[in-house]
Amino acid sequence: MPNANEQIGERLSSSGSFIYDDRNVISYQECGKLVAAGKGNSGRSFNALALRNRLPEAVQVIDHIINRRSFLVLNGAGPVNQSKENITTFCRNVITASPGDHPNFDSIASFSLQSENQFHVPETDLSDTDESYLVLRTSGTTSEPKFVLHDQELVLRNGIRCAERLGLGADDKVLIPAPIYHSYGLVTAFLPSLMAGSSIRLMSNVNVINLVEAIRSFKPTVLFTTPGLVEMLLKINTNLVIPKLTVNAGDNIREELFIEYEKRIGTILNLYGSSEMGAMATSDKSRPVRERAGGYLEALPGIKFSIKSAGGQLGTILCQNDCGYLRYIDCCGRTVQQPGNNEWFDTKDLGETAGNEVKVFGRFDHKINRNGVLFSYFEIERAIEAACKELRKVVIVKLPDRDIRGTQFAAICELKENSNIDGSDIMQRCLKDLNRSMVPDAIAIRELPLLPNGKIDRKTLQEIYS
Repeated sequence: MPNANEQIGERLSSSGSFIYDDRNVISYQECGKLVAAGKGNSGRSFNALALRNRLPEAVQVIDHIINRRSFLVLNGAGPVNQSKENITTFCRNVITASPGDHPNFDSIASFSLQSENQFHVPETDLSDTDESYLVLRTSGTTSEPKFVLHDQELVLRNGIRCAERLGLGADDKVLIPAPIYHSYGLVTAFLPSLMAGSSIRLMSNVNVINLVEAIRSFKPTVLFTTPGLVEMLLKINTNLVIPKLTVNAGDNIREELFIEYEKRIGTILNLYGSSEMGAMATSDKSRPVRERAGGYLEALPGIKFSIKSAGGQLGTILCQNDCGYLRYIDCCGRTVQQPGNNEWFDTKDLGETAGNEVKVFGRFDHKINRNGVLFSYFEIERAIEAACKELRKVVIVKLPDRDIRGTQFAAICELKENSNIDGSDIMQRCLKDLNRSMVPDAIAIRELPLLPNGKIDRKTLQEIYS
């Protein structure tokens, strides 16, 4: 039986599907010929791929996987060479797409620029190995990003399981607006779709206008989305249909929006994953929409869940995945943390489990002590949203001061469209409906910043208000 890398090669040679971006298209078979023509062009060196949602970058990823070349994923939309956070001394080359318009697809080399010997590469834990690695950077939702080392074969196996769970096939047309430099766009959307032989459309510079246009012109059967994009589509008063499935990842969608999306656009599922564990769980398509909106997620094959709790059902979600990450490394490729055999990975998410299912509420390490009682951010945020139906989303941030009640905190609120309440209105409703210890010390109204994976950028908000 061929390994997962070889299965992609077989898929390219046999599938009649295509890969699109905003301007160009290439067939799987043409892509396979390009990869074959470029075989050996990067040697065995560990490369950094600066990725955007475009065909040249997609083909580079495929080339590295089929030819078992190790690579680090970088954000190709930013200043790759200048950004301190992107400099890694275990990567010999930085590979970026040619500037300007897409060139003709003559060969891999014609549409890539390689900076040979970009860095001096010292001896590291990654030196002199025949293993094929993929390195991802965590999103840094709440702390500094980490470098996560994966075995390519295990990533692809997880991708196969994800494709099977979602029912992806060669007849599907998959629209991916999520960036492929992020684990969601690459590991959960692009690679599973590729393994399934689906036609793929990559989108860059996503806004509501070009997203609607892409849905109308490409006519996808499957859409990988985020909560922000779901809300964008629901604001458009037009007939859009995703006939098979929409996959949502990132923060949870409010139940009423989830139900409205399913009624107007098509079946929608939640997906739970991480840079370390890949895709871990999804909604069960056979369950009623209300259960899928806020209920349990079913573990993918090879995934086990447990709870670390001081008492009660809620606690930190722990995960085991036989296709999970190998270890954390630093910018020099040296191991900084390696899980032991059969060790549980602490997701740092608050949740509860039932058998092979998990329910996710939010970050476990987001807690505030008020009057001697610990409240999770999730509890307070949901309570404020329930008291103020005009709010789209509430995010709690700690303030630097303390008072007799304990840690002070602010509620950062984003209003629904056409809402006209102000901070004093929100405060009055909190005083009326909430436990007094859960009432925020300050209210701010603003648009909430998002990370590329669709999650709210809590770290930025914390920096602003502290």
